[in-house]
Parts: sequence; structure tokens; C-alpha cells
Amino acid sequence: MTNQRPPYPWFGNLSLKTKLIGIAVITSAITLVAATLILGAYEQQHFNRAIIHHLSRAARFIGTNSVASIDFDYPEEAQKDLAGFASDEHMMYAAIYLSDGEEFARYFRRDLVEAGSKLPIYIRTNVDELLKEALATPPSSTRQTFHFRLLDHAVVLSEPIISENDTVGAAVLVSDTREKDKQIAQFRRVMVSVMALSCLFAWLLATRLQRPVSAPIMQLVRATREISDEKD
Repeated sequence: MTNQRPPYPWFGNLSLKTKLIGIAVITSAITLVAATLILGAYEQQHFNRAIIHHLSRAARFIGTNSVASIDFDYPEEAQKDLAGFASDEHMMYAAIYLSDGEEFARYFRRDLVEAGSKLPIYIRTNVDELLKEALATPPSSTRQTFHFRLLDHAVVLSEPIISENDTVGAAVLVSDTREKDKQIAQFRRVMVSVMALSCLFAWLLATRLQRPVSAPIMQLVRATREISDEKD
């Protein structure tokens, strides 16, 4: 019968004490990594929901206030409403569009104004696509009518503007995710520190707790060897 080589030959060369400590530390590390991944996914989903909720409320507010401006073709009033986003440092772009897709009023964050009042191409593409989806969305009072996309470092959301059960335009908002990125980075640093301290604690605890387990086994091994030597 062919002797199978153990999958981890180096592990067999370790002492029983080292094996017990290693198993405890590795098990703790794997458990912490799994918990960190689950918590990280939950936190990211929570941040995304918060941003989307904030943007949807803002889009609906802008849409409701802009109905009269659209009906009476008064873009200056709509522009004043959009100017209120200047107090939101994360709002990159906000615009009101007419039902034919024409831009009625818009707001750009100061840094984008200085850069020529243009959005990055990948964001502009998503703005145009979500605008079409919003304008094609039938009016409804019972279901969600906004559309959104989570991009790299930005969120784009569109909401149809309804007047007398008819879609007269759409509000489109673009927000950066700097706050979310900052909080996630901080979360990762905290979790790395927790993992390091937990592994250290597991090592110290395993070093002490392995003695009652390994000591009797080592005594038995020594006694077996002594008996074997006496027989020889």
C-alpha cells in the first residue's frame, strides 16, 4: 500500500505545544476575518442606503417645487432652488430637465464650475441614461419612481417630475461618496487593529491553556518511549 504524503508536512514537524497554539490563533483569525467581511458589507450597504435616501428626498423636494417654474417657463426660480445645494459639500451636480430632455436649470459644485462646469464622462453617461429612465417612468403614487446607480466615488439618482398625473420633467442629482469612503477606510483601520489585538490575545491565552492539554500527552509519550527503550 502506497504511503500518502501528508498535505502539510511542515505542520507535522512542529511540537504539540506549537500546534495547539497555532490552531487557536488561526481559528481566531479566520473567524475575525469572516466577521469583518460581513460587518464591512453591512456597513457599506447601510451607507449606500443612507445616501440614496437623502438624494431621493432631495430630488422629490426639488421636483415638487419646480412644477410651477416648468409650467410657467421660469427657469430663474428653479435655478434659485438648485442654488440651495451650495450648502451640501457632497452634491456635485443637480439639474431639472424638461420632458423632451432639455436642461431647464442646473447647479454645479464650485470645483466643477472652476473645471468648466462639466461632469466626468462616466458620470455624464449615467446621468443621460437615468434621465431617459426617469422620463419614461409612468406616474405612480404607490411604487418607487426614482432610479439610481452606484458608481466609483459617486451616486447618480433621477426622479420624474409629475404635474396633474403627467411627467413634465425630471430631477437628476449627483453626489460624491467621500464621506462614505472616509468612514469605510476608518472602519477598516479599526478592524485591522481589533484583529491584531485579538490574535495577540488568542496567542497569549492559548499559550497558557495548552499546558493542561499538552503536558499529560507529553508525559504519556515519554513513558511510551521509556518502555520501548527498556524492551530493546
